[in-house]
This record gives sequence, C-alpha cells and structure tokens, in this order.
Amino acid sequence: MTKRPLSPIPNSVHKRQANGSSESSEYIAATTATWYTIGQCALTFELDHLALRAFEASLRHTPDHVDSLRCLSKVLRTTHQQQSVDVLASSFQKFPHLNNEPSLWKELAEAHISLKQYDQGHQAISRALQLRMNDPECLLIAGRCLEHLNPQHAQHTYQSILSMITQPTTHLELEIVRECHYKLGLLAAASSDWKTATYELQTAISIALQINAETELMWCTLASIRERAGDIESALQVCRDALQVVGLQRRISVMAGYLAITPNKASQTDPEYAISILSPIVMTEKNDELDCLAWYLLGKAHSLNNNPRQAYDAFQCALKKGKTSPLPWLAVGTLYLKMGQLPDSLAAYSQAASLMVDDGSMTSAIASAAAWDGLACVYERCDDQAIDAADAYARAASCYRAADDLRAATQAEQRSHSLHAAARGEAPVPALRPVPETSPILLRDTVLNVIQAEQLKPLVPQEPQPQGKQFHHLPLPKGSLATAPASRSPTEKGTPQWRPHAPLHVSPSQMSQQPPIPQQQLSTSQHHTPQQAQAQPHHPQQHPPQQPPQHTQHPHPQQQHQQQPPPAQYPLPMPQHMQPMVQQQQPMHYYAPPANVVWR
Repeated sequence: MTKRPLSPIPNSVHKRQANGSSESSEYIAATTATWYTIGQCALTFELDHLALRAFEASLRHTPDHVDSLRCLSKVLRTTHQQQSVDVLASSFQKFPHLNNEPSLWKELAEAHISLKQYDQGHQAISRALQLRMNDPECLLIAGRCLEHLNPQHAQHTYQSILSMITQPTTHLELEIVRECHYKLGLLAAASSDWKTATYELQTAISIALQINAETELMWCTLASIRERAGDIESALQVCRDALQVVGLQRRISVMAGYLAITPNKASQTDPEYAISILSPIVMTEKNDELDCLAWYLLGKAHSLNNNPRQAYDAFQCALKKGKTSPLPWLAVGTLYLKMGQLPDSLAAYSQAASLMVDDGSMTSAIASAAAWDGLACVYERCDDQAIDAADAYARAASCYRAADDLRAATQAEQRSHSLHAAARGEAPVPALRPVPETSPILLRDTVLNVIQAEQLKPLVPQEPQPQGKQFHHLPLPKGSLATAPASRSPTEKGTPQWRPHAPLHVSPSQMSQQPPIPQQQLSTSQHHTPQQAQAQPHHPQQHPPQQPPQHTQHPHPQQQHQQQPPPAQYPLPMPQHMQPMVQQQQPMHYYAPPANVVWR
C-alpha cells in the first residue's frame, strides 16, 4: 500500500491569511490615527487631561508612533514633569530607528529646558541639528539653551537665524523671527543696553500676529525696560498703548498700576489713574498671585491718594488672596505703624518675617530685610526696647548684604551700634527714623516675577513641594529679638518712646504672645498691652503685673528653637482713628475706566 502524497495548501488559504494580516494592520493604523486625532482636538480645546489619555491609547496600538510620542511628551512638558523626558528616553532604547527622528530630539530638548536641564537640552538639540542641518527651529531651541550656558553664543545664534530668514512668508517663520527679536531684547536688557533692548522689543511687538499671553508679556517687558532706564512717563505710555491694542488685560493693567504709583523724575505719581485701571481687574475674582498683587497695588494707590479706609480694605483683600506673600503684610505693618498701633504693626511685620523663604534670590533677601527693618522701627517706638531694636537692625543689615545693598547694610549697622551705645548710656538716644516704605526694587521684582509666572503656570496641579528654609539668617528668638534682657538706658529715663500716645512699657514677649488688639476695646485716651486690653482697663496709678520670664538664656542663640509669630486674624483690626464707626460702612468707590479703553 503506497502512501498518498500530501496535497499542497490551496492558494485561497494563503490569500485569506494575507488579507487577515493586512486588515489587522489597517485596523491598528486606523485606530492609532483616530486616537491621535482625538488628542489633537483635545489640545485645541486645552483639555490636556483628555489629550493625555488619547495619546496614551494611540501608543498602546502603535508604541513607536512618532507624532503620538511627541505630543504625549508635549502634554507632560506643560506640567513640568520628569515623565516628559522618560517617555522619549525609553522609546529611543526600545526602538532604535527612532534615533533618526529629529522631531523627537527637538521635543526632548524642550522637555529638558522646561525642567531647567540646559546641558542635557543642548546635547539633545545638537543631535537634532546633526540630522537636520541649519534648521531654524532647531537653532531657536539651541539659543534657548545657550541663554543659560553662554549668553554671547545665544546672541550669535539668534542673529544667525535672522540672517537666514530675511523675508519671512509663512506663519512659522514669522513666529521664529518674532521670538528671535524678543530674545535679543532680553539679552540687551541684561547688559543694560536699553536702546537696543527697546528697538528689539518694538520690532517683536510689530511682528506679533495675534493677541495672546506672549504678546502681553512683550508689552510688559517693554514697559519694564523703559522703567529700568529711568523713563517712567515713557513706560506708562507703553502700557496705555498696550491697553488700546490688546484691551483691558490683567497683566498689562497691573503693570500700568505699578508704574502709576512709581515716582517719576519729578517725584510725581498718578494714584487716580492706578485706581481707575486696577478697579475693574480686582472685580474679576481670580484668586491667584496676580489678583493679590492687583489688590496690593490698589491699596498703595489709595494710600498715596490719602484714603486710609480704602487702603485698609484693599490690603485686607490682598491678605486673604495671598496668605503666603510677604508684600501685603509689610504694607499692613507700615499702615499700623503710621497709625501708632504698635502691637498690630509688630504682629504684621512678624508675619512677614515668618513667610521669608531662602531661595537664594535678591527678592527674598530684600523682603526679609524690609521685615526686620520694620520690626526695628516698632521697637524704637517702645520703652526699654533699644537692645531689641539694635538686634533687629543687625539682622536687617545681614539681609541687605545678602542682597548686595551695601549702602543700606552700612546704615543699618550704624543704627544698631548707636542704639547699643544708647542702651549702655554712652550716647544719647538717636532720633526716630521715618516709617519705612516698601523698597522700590522689591516691588518691581515682585511685579515682574508674578507677571512672568502667570505665563509659566502649570496647567495640571502639582504635588505639594516641601516648604523651603525660612530666610532669617538668624532664627526668630523666643519672646524677644534680643538674646539678653532689655535694660533701660539712663538717657531714655523719663522720655516717652511710644508716640504719638502716652508712655507705655510693652515687652516683646507681651507683644508676641497675643493676636492684634481688638479695636473695640481701645479708646482714644487709654492704650494697654495685649493682656491688659482683654482683662481690665488700665489705671495710671497701677503698675502692670510682672510677667514670668519667657525663656532662659541659651549659650548659642543660633540654636534656639524658632517661635512663629501669632497667626493672622481676619478681618484685621481697624485703624484706631476710624473707631468707633457711627455710620454703616460704605462700599469702596472706584473710578470708572477711561472711555477709550475697551474690555476684551
């Protein structure tokens, strides 16, 4: 019996398998393209969480899809996450052919830049330039990296791009040219070349194709350059022109309000214009740093306009919206100090000092110095507080030196030595200093930082970061700013230091133990310590009860445990000259915006 030969597989079977394989690949390709299109639509409507899920679904079907990888990293980059780098790095390892895709290397470079990893970003964009020589987009990203590595090379890179695109025709080329002029303006401003910076910024604004956040930032930067050059009138005119072009936008309005309350060459301000331009902005109730800054500037404008009640209301709103910002607390401390309410002023300045963060910036150092300077002025106006005031001036001097303000540091050190000599009876008590105002440099830097941070704000909430170290240079001591008990100087004997009211001895420990005094318990003729105000009226014949010692001497003052100031009380105590309120409180009156400004 012979074996029957095996019959070959019919051709129809091979055709069905080939058709099934092709249909499966077509399904995968179509599904991948569909999810990618859904992600693009979500990005158009700024629905980043939906776009993230769509691009991830696209990569589940085709893990090496170039466009989906690039867009997924872009969405993660907007939240400043390390995953934007990890996604591309792992894809390069799994799929070696992706190493020849310049678009992925460009996206990897931008991801490194968003994480402030400029060396890695420059390496990634150099790889992209090897794959695509003299590409303007790649050169632009390289310039962004070189701004932090070598500014001179960055300037040369931007100029090379402009020489390549002499007559831009497409939308992309116009955007590249605009950004090159903007970056050249910033580099010129960093070297104090105000003329070149102004020209480059004006050119960048003239090329802007649409009104967006970047356009607002360019207008604000141009106004800041004019202001730093010393031409306040021209800077304010830039903001007026910007309001005519882009409408009543928040950041430009805040910049205009800040410039309006900044003294010009003739030491003149325009608080009424600041009130008229900031009043519509604060009514939007955004509850962010920019809104807090707008309320603060509005309070400063009312204060310059001699309206303490409106200033008080505006500062209170700023405190509620920016509880972590020291700027409103410094303003409230100054306001209470002008009113003669020393315990309330001390509480406000202490709160400002407790909010300082040692991030190494000049802004933090200046803010910390302002807080200690205000505390020193409060202690100077109290009895038996010469040593405490001298210690506060010494701390302010160390902060001024950290901010490279040697002149202010020297003045604070001299004031500290004079007060120490007066406490020992070796010299007369120096005359009281005027009430300190907010540093112009601190206010300018804060305005610019908030305006720029508004554009760089992440779109997805981040995990809470650990709180940084507090910027005090020396720890807040327990109960007093001095490490030794205060002693009354012979030259201070019989001289009332609490102005403009009657003499009153208040120790630092008494001030720091209680919250600000409720104004309903104060009168215009008698004033008490925080404990006495809550217990019983003060009688001139009676002496205040002796307080037990609040702390023991420590051999190393720097190792003492820090004591936080009293918590903020909302609403804040009303200034004394406004009490009692006989009539019902009237709402704040705002000036109407100019007729030629259109809200958009």
